[in-house]
Amino acid sequence: MNDFQATQPQGLSERPEPVAAQPAPRAEAPTPRVAPSEGVRSRIARHFFATAALASLLAAAIFGLVTPELPDARRAALVAAFLALTLICGVAVQWRGHPQRWVVAVAAVAILVIGLASALLGWGLVAPGVGFFALFVCMASAVSSRALGLAVALWAAAVVGALALAHQQEWLPQSLPGLHGSALWLRALIQWLLIAAGLVGGLMIGQAVERQVADADEREARFRGLLAIAADAYWEIDEQYRLTTLAPDRRPQDAAAEQFRGRGELPWELPHVGIDAEALDLLQAQLGQREPFRDLPVRWRGGNGALRHFMVSGEPRRAARGQFVGYWGVARDVSAQVAANEALVATELRYQELFAHIPTPLVLHRGQNVLDANPSAVALFGYPDLQSMLGQDLLAAYESGESRERARLRVAELEALPAGRALPVTEFRLIG
Repeated sequence: MNDFQATQPQGLSERPEPVAAQPAPRAEAPTPRVAPSEGVRSRIARHFFATAALASLLAAAIFGLVTPELPDARRAALVAAFLALTLICGVAVQWRGHPQRWVVAVAAVAILVIGLASALLGWGLVAPGVGFFALFVCMASAVSSRALGLAVALWAAAVVGALALAHQQEWLPQSLPGLHGSALWLRALIQWLLIAAGLVGGLMIGQAVERQVADADEREARFRGLLAIAADAYWEIDEQYRLTTLAPDRRPQDAAAEQFRGRGELPWELPHVGIDAEALDLLQAQLGQREPFRDLPVRWRGGNGALRHFMVSGEPRRAARGQFVGYWGVARDVSAQVAANEALVATELRYQELFAHIPTPLVLHRGQNVLDANPSAVALFGYPDLQSMLGQDLLAAYESGESRERARLRVAELEALPAGRALPVTEFRLIG
């Protein structure tokens, strides 16, 4: 008689599901120093400065070269005034702070210079440049604050009033017929109404810009929130596959400077990035064909030397006209899953080593069919090797009669038991 313990009917090759990794804490995104509306206003202001600089430089050239009938003193004053305005606009364009704050100064200086030119030329309120006062007020109101826009409007209204008063008192050089009486102040009233319209229009434009930028900022915030839920990092490469944007999930153990490490280089050539040769060949082929790719395994060596594993996905990025401008995509941190799978593999290897070398006969079966057995069991049941034993009817080795019938009932009981439960040890009579 031989003692033999029945085992749970479960295949060795069936792996349990990996333990779900707990999401790592994400670092808070840094608060931007400049509001999105400030960025839009800055771009508008820079375009305004460039346009004003070009126009004032052209005006200086006209007064210096095309108006020989002007006295030299007036011509020199006009050229100097417009060149000064050009210089101020050039400085404002290059200013690295908040260029929209310069809009008020540039608008005020431009109104003063145009008023000076109107006075020196003797045109007064009939000068074409006076019509730009409303435009300057509108720009200042749209780009700067309401109070500063109102200040520019009052300044422009004061310059219009000064020109009207100079006309009435005949202080201007009489190079052109002037306005008189009610016609003079009607022209001044029209200019004041235009300035008021410019102020209102600028304030409305500013509010519209605020609303549109706020909506865009809200959409971007939702996008970033969803991206943070679905992925751990966001990246972009240009048409030459050079890394342009890398915004990984900040972990406490990572150095802050790691965010832009390797910017401008090929990602797979970075020393802290690892990709298997076969996966890299497939990736480069997909990039060459402008195809999207999914779940590319990538290793990342952190600032403290810790190795992290990512699944990277990306797709081609195209401009408005359809031209290829690079790739963008996301990466998921699967370090916990990789660690769990490696631990599972190590556990299975240790189990297989123990299973193969333990002197106690062990048989793994499902129902009555043999799935695996260690060398001691192969010798016990009298098979020449393991392959000849696999798939055999286990109950055929039991003595016919009461022992085999009891074993068959025991197998049925095993299959009905919940996972993790076992039957008590009992004895059976086997035949060689």
